Amino acid sequence: MEGQIPCGARLVERALCDEFSVSRGVVREALAKLHAKCLVDIVAGAGATVAFLTEDKIRNVCVFREAVEAAAAAQSAHRMNREQTQSLLKCAALFDEEYDRSCHGDGEGLRRLDDRFHRLIIDGSQNEFLRNGWELTHPFLFRDMHRRPGEALQPETRLGNVAEHMEIAQAIASGNAESARALMSSHIRSSGEVLIKRMQYLVQRTEASPLLTQPSP
Repeated sequence: MEGQIPCGARLVERALCDEFSVSRGVVREALAKLHAKCLVDIVAGAGATVAFLTEDKIRNVCVFREAVEAAAAAQSAHRMNREQTQSLLKCAALFDEEYDRSCHGDGEGLRRLDDRFHRLIIDGSQNEFLRNGWELTHPFLFRDMHRRPGEALQPETRLGNVAEHMEIAQAIASGNAESARALMSSHIRSSGEVLIKRMQYLVQRTEASPLLTQPSP
């Protein structure tokens, strides 16, 4: 998740057993769970490697997230109580401040805030199926995003992202399900494009970036 082990690196079972003082069965179970979250690739006879974050994978997971989170936003507009909507509005109001911090080296706060915002909406939907789908995919998109995520954003992109969060929160708080659905769909699509630009930016900065796209055959 933090990029300490670069994409494409082999995850050797015996070495992991020694490092964490656990059995091979525990390591295999952990690798299987990481594989289910698309963080690790497992090939029969070749073992496990850290999965590459590619443009195609980002687009694919955003298609899935759009379906899940747009539905969650619509249901939250009907199901969230006043206390929950107030928490969501307060959360949305913090994005401008956290973007400032991320541009000065503290990106972890922005990552946590974004995670909290979307989690509030997922929980507010009171739909366990949507929650399970979101839990499956959201770690994949947060890989290495703690490292100054606002650094690669243009000012207009940043302002748009801040506004999008508040507009979604306001639509949910007002009970406007269709507006909440449309706004969330648009937000996920634009966020996907920002992530792709972020990935490309990191790749340009260093060949050792953990977000390197998979090399061509």
